[in-house]
Amino acid sequence: MLNPRWRSVMVSAMLALLAACSASFQEPQTRLVDARIDSASVERIKTTFTVEIDNPNSVGAKVTEVRYTVFAEGVKVIEEKVRKDFEIKAKSKTRVDLPARITPSDLAAAGLAAALNRRVNYTLKGEVTIDTPIGDMTLPISDSGVLKW
Repeated sequence: MLNPRWRSVMVSAMLALLAACSASFQEPQTRLVDARIDSASVERIKTTFTVEIDNPNSVGAKVTEVRYTVFAEGVKVIEEKVRKDFEIKAKSKTRVDLPARITPSDLAAAGLAAALNRRVNYTLKGEVTIDTPIGDMTLPISDSGVLKW
């Protein structure tokens, strides 16, 4: 067993190393690259969103969960929590498909404006949970833009 003095030195060194790592950490950027309807019924519309994650860091990460909310024309239309393991590679872009369910009533307020304009303003907000050697870490994700058809 280590004596208290060496234990204190080791803990201090580990904290200094973690601080150095976090100082050089850059938040990955996300953007919505595709949204498609997989199936539709009177009760539900099943969709898939393809999100691209750009990781500028020199280390990759394993994502274990994604929680996100999508607003269309300012109206919340989707709120999902997806347990999906995937890797974000170091210094690269990773695409991931995220399923979502939308009820037609959720689309009603945003749908009229979208149908008339053949475009919809969207905002994606959420967070990803990353498995790290020191425990789970949660990072925010967000994107906004216009989908046209």
